[in-house]
Amino acid sequence: MEKSHGQEGRERRKQAWTSYWQSGVLHSFPTSFRQNYEGVIAEFWRQVACSIPSGGRVLDLASGNGSVPLLLLPYLAEDAHVDAVDAARIAAEEHPSNTDSRIRFHSGVWMEQLPFQDASFDCVCSQFGIEYAAQAQAWGEVFRVLAERGKVACVIHHRASAFYAVAQSESRHLQWLLAADGVLAAACEVAGWLELMRSGQQVAGAALVQANASRSRFNSIQEILESRIREGATPDVLIEVRAQIASILANAPKPRETMMAYRQMLDQSFVRCRELVECALDRQQVDELASSLRSCRRETDIRIEELSQEQGVLAWGFRVAT
Repeated sequence: MEKSHGQEGRERRKQAWTSYWQSGVLHSFPTSFRQNYEGVIAEFWRQVACSIPSGGRVLDLASGNGSVPLLLLPYLAEDAHVDAVDAARIAAEEHPSNTDSRIRFHSGVWMEQLPFQDASFDCVCSQFGIEYAAQAQAWGEVFRVLAERGKVACVIHHRASAFYAVAQSESRHLQWLLAADGVLAAACEVAGWLELMRSGQQVAGAALVQANASRSRFNSIQEILESRIREGATPDVLIEVRAQIASILANAPKPRETMMAYRQMLDQSFVRCRELVECALDRQQVDELASSLRSCRRETDIRIEELSQEQGVLAWGFRVAT
């Protein structure tokens, strides 16, 4: 269950999610859900919200752009409040939940180090969040800030879900695309020569030989890309990258600079996909988590369910009552 959380890794993860949430998406699967999570996940959070007492205080961990607080709000009492935390750097005034005074957003807060007093919350929530944390420290903080008879409700990534399958496939594609001998490296090299020519510099002699060699390598790896698109079961990211590279090379005034920025964005996508794959839980792992929590808190009642709908299994529903 424990993950590697060295300082360098933490900062890379933080930047990957900061860039993602700053793009304005509401949740971590914008192509799967057009507005917010619906169906069984929305119902899970409706039930949680209806169990929170008047004047209750809720903590949402790894809140991102606030999808869980926004799901809870319609069912919470008017005097209830939600504190939403995320390690990503998101300006509070730009946060989607900023329009409702019942939500307070705290940027740059890690789950393992919560800035709240003991027994502060009636309910602690997490949607696709707590499984990314260092488990012992994060759960220790959860129970520290949870009030007596408080509740914990989590939606956790499931290894049998479509989310997991897509992330696993895309992480493989992105690893290949970003490799030292991959498509993006070849595209950046070609873009550099294009940038020179578009600036009015003449490319001749030995430089022209190098430029032609770069173009030849790029064309060869493009053929491999086309083959992977034809043969792959989930080629969406490959198709998207192919189109974006072509657009940058054809239209960008500074193609190398633009391509390098695009490569960085894809690297951040790879970090997010790889994390999901590493952190999703199978049945044995979720049972081990429950057993570990029970061994630390013997009076804890834990319920685990699979959240499923037409698309198949989506996630684990994990509820804890103390």
